Amino acid sequence: MLAQNPELQALARKSDLNSYLGPDAHAITYQLQRGRTFNLVVVASDDLPDDCFVTTAPFEEVEDRLQDWDPRFIHLFSLTPDSILKWKLCTSPPVSSWVHPTGHAVLLGDAAHASLPGQGAASALEDAAVLGALFSQLTHKSQTPTLLERYEALRKPRATTLVEKSAAMRDFNHVNDGQEQVARDMEMKDGRPAKGWRNVYCEPDFQQWMFGTDVVRETEGAGQATQL
Repeated sequence: MLAQNPELQALARKSDLNSYLGPDAHAITYQLQRGRTFNLVVVASDDLPDDCFVTTAPFEEVEDRLQDWDPRFIHLFSLTPDSILKWKLCTSPPVSSWVHPTGHAVLLGDAAHASLPGQGAASALEDAAVLGALFSQLTHKSQTPTLLERYEALRKPRATTLVEKSAAMRDFNHVNDGQEQVARDMEMKDGRPAKGWRNVYCEPDFQQWMFGTDVVRETEGAGQATQL
């Protein structure tokens, strides 16, 4: 359908992930299923009731919200075969301890460090990988409480940083029109990713830390440190 539309052909031909930034909102578009499906996500300020987490949105609401954006957005939404869904994105206050007082249960993923879109799913997989690596060092079930404490000590600082950076990226993406927005756009248009970039997911040092850290290797020696 997109390939036959002159306005949308460029989106259909490329497998890129495209980001669009605007006041109090941003959007991403990308292909799925080798181009058979096209996904369009808009992240905007929350206007849902506190007790509502998923609902449908009429096309008119989307049209009104994005009226000053790229007109292709409106065209894309008009082609949606099903209902447009609105999902509330939730975070949670930092949890004081991930480990139950009994030492027999522990939190991971969003239950421990709910995050705005960014690295939430990947962080949950890291939690599981670290738990698996630590449990491989277990020699007796009595060591479980100590193992879980070590898991939290290893994972909490990194997970907390990722949650904070995801929130910072929300603020970076949703800047209102003005001097700060112009500076952000010029930085992204004219500059190469450099140390100190506010777009943290492209900042070289943070990117290396985010994607280059071997969390399983960090568990090596944990058995000696915790006397497992």
